[in-house]
Amino acid sequence: MNAILQAENLTLSIAEKILCYQLNFTIFPGQTWGILGPNGCGKTTLLHTLAGLRKSIHKSTGGIKLFTKKLDTIPKRELAKIVGISLQETHDVFPQTVFELCSLGRYPHLNFFSYESDTDNKIILQALTDMELIQLRDQKIQTLSGGERRRLTLATLLTQMPQLYLLDEPTNHLDIYYQIKILRHFRNLAQSKSISVMMSLHDINLAAQFCDHILMIFKDGDFLAGPASTILNPAHLTRLYQYPIAKIDQYFVHIPTFESRMNS
Repeated sequence: MNAILQAENLTLSIAEKILCYQLNFTIFPGQTWGILGPNGCGKTTLLHTLAGLRKSIHKSTGGIKLFTKKLDTIPKRELAKIVGISLQETHDVFPQTVFELCSLGRYPHLNFFSYESDTDNKIILQALTDMELIQLRDQKIQTLSGGERRRLTLATLLTQMPQLYLLDEPTNHLDIYYQIKILRHFRNLAQSKSISVMMSLHDINLAAQFCDHILMIFKDGDFLAGPASTILNPAHLTRLYQYPIAKIDQYFVHIPTFESRMNS
């Protein structure tokens, strides 16, 4: 089986600060990866880099490959058919309806100056249905709640139908019902369609439940990558978050320290 993405000796930096050094991991079809790490460790920077939105620092023999092609050699339109990304924050400029904004995800698949076909419209409607937004299809996006707008971002990404979904905190602004529903949807999509998903998460237990592979990014630039069954353990998580974490049954929980008990 050919890998969808390979990161080789990938070094990330921002404002001349090295975030992670010589990062190596490989994503295969059907896998769901979770990225865990403290604030500022580089989770968002990594996703932007994998999507081709920013440059990385790497050796001449390293970098990012998609299906054996170097990322920076793939034309943008072709790249958009392979990789799709949902950003943490969106800024709406034009007054569009939910359906109109969701239809933008079909752009990479359309010919220049052409309109959506019946097939495209079915894909759009299905994405809105999957994200439980179909009843809002004619509503202006400026009237949506934060959670509805988040689901619309994901619905738009679903209409793009890439082979690798990069999700930056997909559960942000969502209640527990939609957190579970959406993470289950993307995990099932990966398994049934042989595509791949990589997402940054803050909830360790959601990562344990829905991700089969984990990438941990440490504050010192180090990383751990591999199957969740070997990476997700109390020792690694305690080192990652610099706070004691234990596993009770199948759940990870933080252990209150003496100081936190005194302050409660």
